[in-house]
Amino acid sequence: MIRFDHISKKYPGTTRPALNSIDVEILRGEFVFLVGASGSGKSSCLRLVLKEEKPTSGSIHVLGQDLRSISNRKVPYFRRNMGVVFQDFRLLPNKTVFDNVAFSLQVIGKSRGFIQEAVPDTLKMVGLAEKAQRLPHELSGGEQQRVAIARAIVNKPQILLADEPTGNLDPTTSAEIMSLLASINAGGTTVIMATHEAGIVDQMQRRVIELVHGEIVRDERQGGYATASIPTIVPASTADAPASEPAPVAYARPAAAPEPSLTHPSAPVPETSVSLHQAAAAAVAAAAVVAPAPIAAPPADPPVVDEVLATPAPPMTRPVLPVAPNDDPEQLTLAEKLGLRAPGEKPDQTGEQNVGPTR
Repeated sequence: MIRFDHISKKYPGTTRPALNSIDVEILRGEFVFLVGASGSGKSSCLRLVLKEEKPTSGSIHVLGQDLRSISNRKVPYFRRNMGVVFQDFRLLPNKTVFDNVAFSLQVIGKSRGFIQEAVPDTLKMVGLAEKAQRLPHELSGGEQQRVAIARAIVNKPQILLADEPTGNLDPTTSAEIMSLLASINAGGTTVIMATHEAGIVDQMQRRVIELVHGEIVRDERQGGYATASIPTIVPASTADAPASEPAPVAYARPAAAPEPSLTHPSAPVPETSVSLHQAAAAAVAAAAVVAPAPIAAPPADPPVVDEVLATPAPPMTRPVLPVAPNDDPEQLTLAEKLGLRAPGEKPDQTGEQNVGPTR
């Protein structure tokens, strides 16, 4: 029915061939899934069978004909034995369901009587007999795909090519479309379908041909979707890890500083006591290394190190200082404006400068 002999296909401007010396044969009446990642060569295979593309090397035989010997003038006649279903339906928007299906018969010259008999039968087969006079925009996505399938099979082709026919449909509608394709295949039509739907492939258990980088890596009858092109990530155990890989680093929480002992307020503070600023700096450094942990609420009565540290400092407010009548605020020093020194007080020996103009 279909045979590829050492087929290679390379598109201009690419370094890697779309198909690389593949050999495959599909028998009459088979239902074949083409699976693989995007760009693996599935659509290229369908276009070669349809003679939309020519192979770079090798030969293709379809329905007993060598496609190299078919002239461009005879290609339309050759395609009458094949039907094509696309992912985006490709219906004529200004024609009814009946006219969309009938159009494929009109272009090949079928009589009006044949069309009036074949189209209703095909619409009944796909479950759209009552919607023959609807326009495409009045149908759901699944119904539009049924119209596309009816258009592809109304001429009773020997081969049906389907390129992602369920790509735009929900799972329930996809299952209905696949049931329809299975019934078409049961009538003797060879079906070749390119798909990414793992659930459909696993459920139907038909022949599966897997492509990876333009090469056939698996040809399995009653196969599933499990593909070699998608790696399975398995967590490696510690024993299986190679010796050259560094061991994971475990960050340990630093040991807590010993709590200060409670002493009488009159007792002197030991020299090893940690100031509040040093403790805060240590806490910030520890937070940069240790993973963040939930912050516990502060205890109701924190431990008292000494009487000075335990007494909360009153909120700092700017003292209100009297301004002498002859004092101009613009001539106050920075310390006098901040309330750190009374106006007129002699500055210390730090060499402070006036902020405003000199007197």
